[in-house]
Amino acid sequence: MLRVRGPLQYDSKPPTLEYSFKKKFRKIKFRFRWVDVPKDFEMPFLFVHNLSTPFRLEGTTEEQEWTFKRVKHFYLNEPMDILSDIGGNNGFTYYFARMKAFE
Repeated sequence: MLRVRGPLQYDSKPPTLEYSFKKKFRKIKFRFRWVDVPKDFEMPFLFVHNLSTPFRLEGTTEEQEWTFKRVKHFYLNEPMDILSDIGGNNGFTYYFARMKAFE
């Protein structure tokens, strides 16, 4: 079941996930936060690495950083994941994504 804590912000515009990453060899530092939403907004999303390993991240409005090892490539879940087993039940949530420079 999708858990959204705090006010559900959008009627017509989904929240925006702002993220950045830095890759060194097979190690990725991934930073993320929800923007353009109320201060206490929280909503999970899937980070999928190596095409088949999903990791559910609990996004908030505070910037967070996770480090993943042994990663060749990654992506954030998208509508086609609904048709696969990658996300599991309720593995897809609607949102915009915006990449920024890793600082």
